[in-house]
Amino acid sequence: RMQARVHLRLEPVDCSEARTSGDCMILSDPIVTLGPKVREFLGFDDEYDESELAQRCDIANALISGCKGALKRGPMGSYEIVNVRCHVEEIDADGGIVSLKALPGTIRAASSTILTA
Repeated sequence: RMQARVHLRLEPVDCSEARTSGDCMILSDPIVTLGPKVREFLGFDDEYDESELAQRCDIANALISGCKGALKRGPMGSYEIVNVRCHVEEIDADGGIVSLKALPGTIRAASSTILTA
């Protein structure tokens, strides 16, 4: 059994970034970003955005999709969280990057419980 850890920060999306309709902000899907420590752990620099990282790296794809899934399910299971940025600041796993490369589903499982654990 392998364990992984995900440290993140949730912050509201600034109204200037979001689409607006008059005085009301239109609901938008959560945005997941990877911080410098995560990029260093995965061996990437800042030249790639998250969508490119997800295509290039199974671990990044598992991490991003796990976070997005958790945010879409929400803390109560049926109320998704919208208009937020989920900034993943740090990840770690028993056995380090080698074990995550062997079992990328571990980080997906860890990140999919970010709101309930």
